Amino acid sequence: MSVRRISRILLMLCVCSLGQVWAQPQHKGIGGKKGPRRALRIDALERMTPEQQERFLNSLPPPRRAEAQRLLGKWREMSPEERARARQSLGEFRGLPPDRQRRIRMLFVQFNELPADRRPIVRSELAELRRLDPAEIRARVESEDFRNKYSPAERRLLSDLSTALPRQDEEEEQ
Repeated sequence: MSVRRISRILLMLCVCSLGQVWAQPQHKGIGGKKGPRRALRIDALERMTPEQQERFLNSLPPPRRAEAQRLLGKWREMSPEERARARQSLGEFRGLPPDRQRRIRMLFVQFNELPADRRPIVRSELAELRRLDPAEIRARVESEDFRNKYSPAERRLLSDLSTALPRQDEEEEQ
């Protein structure tokens, strides 16, 4: 799997996180009961006029607004083909069982907490691991070279991501 494919998956997960970043706070409905949090999807945001987008973004708390603006900026920088691939990946992600989706989101939160200089290295290794079958992954993760190259947290994250995400050949079959 190429680094570009992994980057696409990471972007897809960023797009998935828009639901969390842009989730409306719970509100009281009829009878004072709290209503469900509703997520704004990127496609809905794209249909808004610039003024509507601005009003929406300004309605978010500052940390959510900053994250939403960062993700929206990345989305706007993508070519139409990259957006189409990201939408396809997002559709595939949404087709996964909810428990697996939560697990993958949690792992990518951990990935994003890695130091910025380590992320490309870990991303590249993940691309390599995703090409391997489970026995090869286990052998690679248990190797001395792997232990010397990655911290315990990075090793655990790589192992968990390589088993949580579909293998490269599984994705290409879909």
